[in-house]
Amino acid sequence: MDQITEVVAAIICNSQREILFAQKSSTAQTNAHLWEFPGGKIKIGETPEKALIREIAEELSLPIIVESLFMSHLHKYSFGNIHLHAYLATCKSSEVQLHEHQKIVWLKKEKAQSLNFAPADIPIFQKLLITNWP
Repeated sequence: MDQITEVVAAIICNSQREILFAQKSSTAQTNAHLWEFPGGKIKIGETPEKALIREIAEELSLPIIVESLFMSHLHKYSFGNIHLHAYLATCKSSEVQLHEHQKIVWLKKEKAQSLNFAPADIPIFQKLLITNWP
């Protein structure tokens, strides 16, 4: 049986009702240069919400408030399988410090359709486009 890695991603909305999209760096082990909802692996003993708060603080130095689970799905990459849990989140500040990504943008979701998303993030973005959030 294949190992499944539990991963979280944040759909972060700012006070202008824009969503944060992050571009992976050229040195990323997987999906270099592709756009994603930031996040990372859940550590043993960590709740998904705590993992998300930690990952966003580590990657972007951005304090967030996790609102609710948006969706979860399994994605098979060539390097392994991930179970991705995407959460809606909000932040008071749009100021970030990039520690792992090469670029971020704050956009209305409709304006982000031209971004080249990492494969596991595509279903999240597609569902986001047809929801009433933010």
